[in-house]
Amino acid sequence: MSTVKIEGMDKAILGVAVGSNYDNLMVYSIEKIVEELMRQNEWTADEAWEWFDYNIARSCVGSSAPILVYQDYELLLED
Repeated sequence: MSTVKIEGMDKAILGVAVGSNYDNLMVYSIEKIVEELMRQNEWTADEAWEWFDYNIARSCVGSSAPILVYQDYELLLED
């Protein structure tokens, strides 16, 4: 099975996760994806986060789906 990439988000790639019980998985920074969405589409942060949540995060499912990582885990603690 091939490694699944998120189209147009190469600048958000952190690396590749390698494991013995799964295929190599692309690893992306969530914050960098949102920054890239803002840059590419001239969106506000709110618009980019909403689009990310609905169109990227919800579509990354399955055993070959990319891994999405919060680099700044404190974003999760703010809620």
